[in-house]
Amino acid sequence: MAKLFIICGHGAGDPGCCAGGCTEAERVRALGQRIKELGGSEVELGDTSRNWYADGGLNRLSTDAPVVELHMDASGIATAHGAHVIIKEGFEPDEYDNALADKLAAFMPGRSEKLVRRSDLANPNRAAARGINYRLCENGFIDNDGDREKFNGNLDELARIYLECFGITAGSAPAAVPQPQPAQQHDLPQCLYIVLGVIAVAVLAACRREQPLLFVKPDVRPG
Repeated sequence: MAKLFIICGHGAGDPGCCAGGCTEAERVRALGQRIKELGGSEVELGDTSRNWYADGGLNRLSTDAPVVELHMDASGIATAHGAHVIIKEGFEPDEYDNALADKLAAFMPGRSEKLVRRSDLANPNRAAARGINYRLCENGFIDNDGDREKFNGNLDELARIYLECFGITAGSAPAAVPQPQPAQQHDLPQCLYIVLGVIAVAVLAACRREQPLLFVKPDVRPG
C-alpha cells in the first residue's frame, strides 16, 4: 500500500514558470520520478501527462495516502529564494507538513515563512472539500540561480527528503542516464544540389547518346 501520492504541477502544455533554460513542469516531473524510483511501491506517482489543476483531477482522485503536489516558485526578483509548504487556510499542520517545512527550508533556506496557509488556491480547496490529506510544496525559486542549481544538482537528496518525511526507506535506484542524441546531419547548400543535379542530367544524356561527356569551359574574356 502506498504511503505517499505525488502530483506534479502544471504540464499538458502548461510549462509553469520558466528560467535558466528550465521549465517548472519538467523539473517537478523529474523530481516526482526520482521520488517514485527511490521509494518504490510505497510511492504512487500520479499521471504526469495531466495538468491536475486544469482538469480538476483532485475532484476524482481516490487514495488513502497523503498527497504532495510539487511546484517551483518564481518572482522575477533575482534575490527571492527558498522553499516552503502550503496548506489549506484554517487547517493545522500535521506531522507531514511540519517535517516537510523544516527539512525543505533547511535544504533551500530563504523564505520568511516555511509553512503558509492559503484560501485562494484551487487544489488545496478541492482536497479539503474531499477530505484528502494534502499539501503543496514549492521547491525553491526556478528564477533564482542558487535555488535552481541546488535543485538540479541535488535531485536525489531532495527526493530523499520527501521519502524521509513520510517514513519511506529510500532505495538505491540509479538515476536515469540521458540517452545520447544522434548527431545532427547538416544539409548540403541548395546551390550544390543544383550543380549535382545538372551534372547528373548531363551524364545521363551523354550515356543515352553514347557520346563522350564534354564539359565546356565558361566563356572568359579579358576585361
